[in-house]
Amino acid sequence: MNKKYAWKRVPPKSGKPSTKRVYSDGKYKIYHRCPYHNQWTVHAPADCKRLKPTRGKKDYKNRKATKRQDFKDKKQAFIQAKAAYEACLSKDSDDEQDSMDSDNDEGSNQSASSYTSEGSNAS
Repeated sequence: MNKKYAWKRVPPKSGKPSTKRVYSDGKYKIYHRCPYHNQWTVHAPADCKRLKPTRGKKDYKNRKATKRQDFKDKKQAFIQAKAAYEACLSKDSDDEQDSMDSDNDEGSNQSASSYTSEGSNAS
């Protein structure tokens, strides 16, 4: 660490406050002694981000579980939609097949060949 910031590592003496004003870069800044970073910081100990990783991991796990459940729900919805679409397609093809069969049924009394027995050698 740079010698310019070496003072940040020095803990306050017992009985001294854990907050101090320091003139830096043309401004006065308030520094707090952060027990989680073990140095003087601009943030207060209550605002320290090192406190949040324990909560962050739980949030991450919850978010991960939520994402997983959302994926499963979307996958299930896709499977159902795909099945409905295929059923619709098969219904259409069945309707077409039925209409083709009914067309053939109407002409079933007629012969498919052009040969007729009329005018043949009859004795």
